[in-house]
Amino acid sequence: MAAAHVPHYGVGIPVRRIPAVLRALTGVEQRQGAISQEALRRSAAAVGDAYRTLRRSVRASPVVHTDDTSWRAGGELAFLMAFETEEATVYQVRARHRNKEGREVVPAAYAGVMVTDRGRSYDAQALSEVRQQQCLAHVLRSISEVVKTKTGRGRSFGKRLSGLLREAMELR
Repeated sequence: MAAAHVPHYGVGIPVRRIPAVLRALTGVEQRQGAISQEALRRSAAAVGDAYRTLRRSVRASPVVHTDDTSWRAGGELAFLMAFETEEATVYQVRARHRNKEGREVVPAAYAGVMVTDRGRSYDAQALSEVRQQQCLAHVLRSISEVVKTKTGRGRSFGKRLSGLLREAMELR
């Protein structure tokens, strides 16, 4: 396995090509999956420890930005959740996207400010004590959509509000 890992991690040869390299140089037959599984097994403890440390650092950070997106994992719908602080970015993939999954990283007792994209999962009662900042880009997008459909005072209010938020962002 060491002969498989050196060309991949040391030189940068893609894992999918390592079986052919091993066969050509040594005659050893090894499957790509076995090479990847061995690397995961050897690194599980160190990588797992580092990941748990990063997750704990999010809880201690004064500000955390969150963002989520859906994607496919093994052909099934899943959600990629990102938590970003000044020092770290932590990802997790979950089959469901509820506040429960978000609270795995940002607990209900979080003392900092959580900046969100205005997703419904962050409006949950369980997070009511967490100070939140709504992403102004998302707020501006919503205002822009409303302004398109309004006339008169509703439209002028939306345009004025949008202008004030943009000025605030510039000042910051």
